[in-house]
Amino acid sequence: MTTEDERSKQQESIPNAEPLEPTKEAEVPEEMPCEQQETISPAPALEYQKVASTEDSRTTFCLEESPSLSGSRYVGYYEIIKSKFNRQLPPPKSLRIKSIRIHSIAGVGKGNGSDLKVKIIVKKELVFQCVCAKQENCTVFPDVGSNAAVISLQNGPVVEGDVKVMFESSAGLPKGYEDVPFYFWFNTSFVEDNKLFLPREELDNPHKPKTWDLYKEDFGVTMHFSEP
Repeated sequence: MTTEDERSKQQESIPNAEPLEPTKEAEVPEEMPCEQQETISPAPALEYQKVASTEDSRTTFCLEESPSLSGSRYVGYYEIIKSKFNRQLPPPKSLRIKSIRIHSIAGVGKGNGSDLKVKIIVKKELVFQCVCAKQENCTVFPDVGSNAAVISLQNGPVVEGDVKVMFESSAGLPKGYEDVPFYFWFNTSFVEDNKLFLPREELDNPHKPKTWDLYKEDFGVTMHFSEP
């Protein structure tokens, strides 16, 4: 066994030996458990990825369990920033949310969207809420032929930047992260043609295989927008 004195002599025998300095990567905030990380706004991923090296960059998101969380979408945004915007953040874009279409809704809650409550959050503030059961701030149109439901917002909010959309249910849908059945983040600057589609694998909570008995393969959400 090497003694403490022997280890000291070994260190002294190394030419120009200096204490190791923390690398740049060490400045990334300390990792947290996945459950905590997934409740953090994806916005910091843009700021961090904007200056990080493409080979060794890390995000503040725990992507090991599933690479299809909202955080993953923001990493995809960074690829667009690199290729389309020369590593600069794209110009701000304001959009009015007009409607939300939920695909493959049979078996999800009441199967027609009437049990859902939608919350829209910007900069940690609730900017819009609608209760489908009461037709409060929205009108629900079941599309039985297409196995879908359309939630048409009344005076839908104008949003800009990072937006969080949360879905609650009065029909006992199982809850996951954020204490809701499903939710997602997006950034308005990356919305094209006034439409955003998110398949099951990109919706937080339904992305987990253990929920797929409830959320079928073609379950998804389409957001429709208009100019303010």
